Amino acid sequence: FRTVYFKRDPKNSTCSMLTDEQKEYLLRPLSDEYECTSEFLSLANSWNFPIFKFNDSTQHCLSLLSFHIFSKTGLVDRFKINPVYFRNFFETIESGYHNLPYHNAIHAADVLQACYYLCSSSIPGFNSVSGDNSDIESDTEIRSDDGGQAQFADTYGSLKDIMTDLELFALFTAAAIHDYDHPGRTNAFLVAVGDTKAVMYNDRAVLESHHVASAWYLLTSDERYNFCSGLSATEFKRFRFLLIEAVLATDLKKHFDFLAQLNAKTVDGEGMDWENAEDRILALQMCIKLADINAPCKEFELHTQWTRRIVDEFYQQGDNEAELGMPVSAYMNRHKDEPRVPELQLNFIKHLVAPLYHAMASSCLVPGSWVEISEEEDEEIRTGQSDLNCAKPTIMPHTHKFVSRLQENLDSNYAVWKEKNEIYQASLKTNGVEGDIIVEEGEETKPESEE
Repeated sequence: FRTVYFKRDPKNSTCSMLTDEQKEYLLRPLSDEYECTSEFLSLANSWNFPIFKFNDSTQHCLSLLSFHIFSKTGLVDRFKINPVYFRNFFETIESGYHNLPYHNAIHAADVLQACYYLCSSSIPGFNSVSGDNSDIESDTEIRSDDGGQAQFADTYGSLKDIMTDLELFALFTAAAIHDYDHPGRTNAFLVAVGDTKAVMYNDRAVLESHHVASAWYLLTSDERYNFCSGLSATEFKRFRFLLIEAVLATDLKKHFDFLAQLNAKTVDGEGMDWENAEDRILALQMCIKLADINAPCKEFELHTQWTRRIVDEFYQQGDNEAELGMPVSAYMNRHKDEPRVPELQLNFIKHLVAPLYHAMASSCLVPGSWVEISEEEDEEIRTGQSDLNCAKPTIMPHTHKFVSRLQENLDSNYAVWKEKNEIYQASLKTNGVEGDIIVEEGEETKPESEE
């Protein structure tokens, strides 16, 4: 891309140093492309965003979507972002994602869009007020599942209502950079071969540390990449802290630690205190975690495209392992494991995605809506069990049920993979071969993480 250089004005280092005509000229290529993709960008707040069609319409899906989201949320104006520096940074980040089947710029854009949806969409029963709830409009009194009186009824809120502008700024940036310069190999592989990144980061959160450190180096390596020049020194320091916290949260090795932390607050404790920065950071971390592994919560067409991509990338690692004389990791042998893709997805959904969704939905952190139901339907919902046991939000009126596109897709996708796996297992038995068994929750074996 064409890089534009500017001399720093010590009195004003923001985009206001440019005239409107200069800005229009410098951003003309971006504006033209922005116009061509406006139909897709208008859908940015839709859960089943057509990410692959959007990518086909532009060569800059990540940087265009980033600018759209930062603009729509008012962050460009709030932090006086220089649009040229913004473009320089995000297009360089975009080009730093390699031509991999899964961990590429499309995935980064998908995670960014999912974070935007999760933060800006309405959440039923979301308590955006800490302490005194007198400002929350409520016409009816409802009760929580455990019989305790809820503090609100028929109310909706969103994460953007409780997060600070700087926290949203950091979250969206973190989503865009969270897999920057990903090599297409897992942390376990890099540790096993003694990769330089594993040595540098002492075998802990190797890739996550590399992603955020490399992106930060780019941001601070040259003035023309520093789109954060409008932040004060205090804001810039806090931004770095939040960025690191968000990206490191995507390390699936700490997955259940985060779930336990959230459940301790919202299920077993007194709930989230949105005036407490630590609680807001936890919500931010849960948001990017769900966004990072959101594919099973998308409609089946999108989900299967992501499945195909992660499987192909797994096979590339398996080929590499075979070449090095290493044992080929589970689900990564292209010569044996293709029929086991349904099993891979069942385990991934049951052990990683569903527990995360369950924790967030139970904590009233998932967008959706209340739907009125009869007493009979209510009893059936409360006593019934599903394969995934994805519970309803903790606070829920007995006259309504919680409906979420995420859970609908998750349940539907799981059912499809279960049927496919049963067909495969039956074929093995027909041929006299002992089939694989889906690992049940609580057992030690876990599916290979996508990282």
